[in-house]
Amino acid sequence: MNTPVPGGGTEEIEFRSSSGYAALIFMFLALLAIPFGIFARMPVISVVAVIAFFFLVKGIYMLQPNQSALLMLFGDYRGTDYSTGCAGRIRSTTRPRSACGCAISTARSSR
Repeated sequence: MNTPVPGGGTEEIEFRSSSGYAALIFMFLALLAIPFGIFARMPVISVVAVIAFFFLVKGIYMLQPNQSALLMLFGDYRGTDYSTGCAGRIRSTTRPRSACGCAISTARSSR
């Protein structure tokens, strides 16, 4: 739940995302596993690889300097990510959002 602030509003929580490059490597491996499962006549491998690929692709985002990503879960504030570069997050826990509905906000941080 959000922490109430005496002046109203909510307290900002800094969110630490994981490396997006590791997620890119796992996405590439899942993409390679799809045709392997088809040619090896093991459709279960292909189905799991497709699910893993789409699960990972939805969790990658990139932040430029002085950008931040607002992370929410079911409309509840979970934190703000300020780390620059390729970042990844677990799809089931957070979702980057901005006021305009874009994946990443372009608001300048005060850091």
